[in-house]
Amino acid sequence: MIDLANQHAAKFDYWENGELVESFFLFSLDDKIKEKVKAEYEKYGFTQKILHLIEQDETELSYIQTDYKRHSIRAFRSITSHYEIFYKKTAFVSEGIIISDHLLNLLSYLPIQERNVCFAGVCDMFLFQHSYGKETYYQGIYRLGCGEELLYQNQELLVRQVQRLQLQKYDLGGRDGADVLEQSLREACAKIQKPESVNTLSGGIDSTLTHIIMGNPKSVSGSYEHEKFLCEKEYALCAAKLLYADHKVYDISMENYMEEMVRTVKHCGMPVYNMTAQIIHHILAENVNTSYMMVSELAGAVYGLELRTPYTKELAEKYGFSDFNNYANQNSSIARKEDIDWISRIFGKEMVEAQLQKRNNYVLDRLEGFDTSDLSSDNYLQFGHLLYYFTNNGVSALEQTEMIFGKTVNALFSAKKVVEEFLSLPLHERYENEIYGEKPFAKRLLERLLPEYEVKKKKLGGSLPRTWMVTKGPMAGYFKTHDIPNFIDPSLRNIFLEPSWETSWCVKYLVMYSVWYENVMRCEIKKLPSKYQVSFESNTAE
Repeated sequence: MIDLANQHAAKFDYWENGELVESFFLFSLDDKIKEKVKAEYEKYGFTQKILHLIEQDETELSYIQTDYKRHSIRAFRSITSHYEIFYKKTAFVSEGIIISDHLLNLLSYLPIQERNVCFAGVCDMFLFQHSYGKETYYQGIYRLGCGEELLYQNQELLVRQVQRLQLQKYDLGGRDGADVLEQSLREACAKIQKPESVNTLSGGIDSTLTHIIMGNPKSVSGSYEHEKFLCEKEYALCAAKLLYADHKVYDISMENYMEEMVRTVKHCGMPVYNMTAQIIHHILAENVNTSYMMVSELAGAVYGLELRTPYTKELAEKYGFSDFNNYANQNSSIARKEDIDWISRIFGKEMVEAQLQKRNNYVLDRLEGFDTSDLSSDNYLQFGHLLYYFTNNGVSALEQTEMIFGKTVNALFSAKKVVEEFLSLPLHERYENEIYGEKPFAKRLLERLLPEYEVKKKKLGGSLPRTWMVTKGPMAGYFKTHDIPNFIDPSLRNIFLEPSWETSWCVKYLVMYSVWYENVMRCEIKKLPSKYQVSFESNTAE
């Protein structure tokens, strides 16, 4: 059974003697790729030329291909694609497998009593904000990882890595990094931007640069009515003024915060990944009158993201890249070391270390040309950014969130060529230098394109203070009216019931987990309207 919700998915059919033989479902914003695949597929079905076209794609895509005669399914997610494909082997459908592009639609086929929590995925949530790889928050429900292909036939399932991100792929001939970045972004934008695309403008380097590359479209942002978040609103409004942008801010009352979290979780089928972005995008997607939302997620992971602790050569020399203790892995965890200690008390040190190692391996497995023998500071910095790129599932989470309203996400920094060209620039100073600090090429480019913008001004970023959120704010007292998750050891319950600065990281994720568990995991759910449903038994694709 295939059940797809994305209203922007394209479907192509291959017929023989008046009989539907194959169907191809393509997730891509590149209309030229769609046209080429359509022309080939409707004439000849699934051919080597189709595979070649997919391999040559420079943006990002996912696809599902069905063969009704062989009762087989092939699915693929390109190495930088944010278009999710979920799957589960089950006896609840005659085909023995359910494949969907949205968790809720897959979950709708499973009775409540058949749903179980995947604690490895939940542990990832506490460590990294996301479950990013094979494991989701649901036991037995998996996702295709970046660059993976799924083959299903005769009740047999095979998943394998077939595409990797290539470092040093392009000979750039000594070109300036800012020039490379500009050309790459403009090429990607020409392929994926739609005339009605709206930019989500936070006012920082990334979203401002995206806005200029897009050609000054309309822009939107969300702002929580809290003093600690007002700087984000100020940045957006200042950038909009410099850009002469047609910009609208959507203000969000803190009184409605938990209600908005519940609505978001019900619509995306997973816990929110942080306290701000996903809820904002849920509100934007509901209110903005366009189908295409441009985001600047992962920009920092491509061309420079500030690390939170100083680099120490000693750590790099002590642990190689294959060991989860390596500096890049430890320093690129979202949770701090003190938070990891508390997470270990919840899930156990063994599981935490296993998930750290799994993330490390996941990224190494997706790289071609990465030198694991180079223990230089620059190479550790590079690996830290690649860890963040492949395991910060933010773009995918926003796509899942906005799909309920028929929206899809554009992401310039998910374009394969953008990433591979940047990874072809000389490693030293790629991510930081003494003049600009972090993001040197992006800052130099923005300085050239918008001289009025102060590129060296540090953007603090809007945030909601987590300790306040769980002690005095909207999350305070949550577990006085809701059950604390039953996987919490009795020795920790009273500690988490009276949160402090030291425990606030874990408490906020316990609240997020509980909202999901109560409103999705153990509830009847409303699936998204299906754009396509495919059943082998009826040999139809509706």
